[in-house]
Amino acid sequence: YTIKLLSRCVKTTIHTTGDKYPTYAKVGRTAFGIVGEIAVYFGLFSMNLGVCGSYVVFLGSNLEHLLKDEWSGFRYNYILLFLLPIFIIFSWLRSYKFLAPTSFLGSLALIASMVVVYYYGFSKSGISWNRITAFHLSTLPLFFGNTVFLFNIH
Repeated sequence: YTIKLLSRCVKTTIHTTGDKYPTYAKVGRTAFGIVGEIAVYFGLFSMNLGVCGSYVVFLGSNLEHLLKDEWSGFRYNYILLFLLPIFIIFSWLRSYKFLAPTSFLGSLALIASMVVVYYYGFSKSGISWNRITAFHLSTLPLFFGNTVFLFNIH
């Protein structure tokens, strides 16, 4: 139902504004006026902030665990400070066309990692189900952030 409703709103926006490819904000304005446009911008901002924040936490914590044996003094905060200029430089790019070939390498790395994970999972199938907990309230925000991140990047 939601997709049909969104499709109708897009058609109405195209007919009303004459834009061939309206943005979500324009569709929100057509459907609900200025309040709809502001709500769409707020939703997009919140989603992007959550996805980027979750990615930074994910990357920092994984790099900390990866590097803790090599450099014991290399802490999470220092990793984030090291990564911050890289993220800022990428945010200044207007086009990512020249980075497109790296997508192929990323796909190969993803396939290789899936093969390794499946191999390891099937070869070490002695899972202790007693150690797996179903729910911890303290880790709910991290779970929610990672879930939103994974949902929005695919």
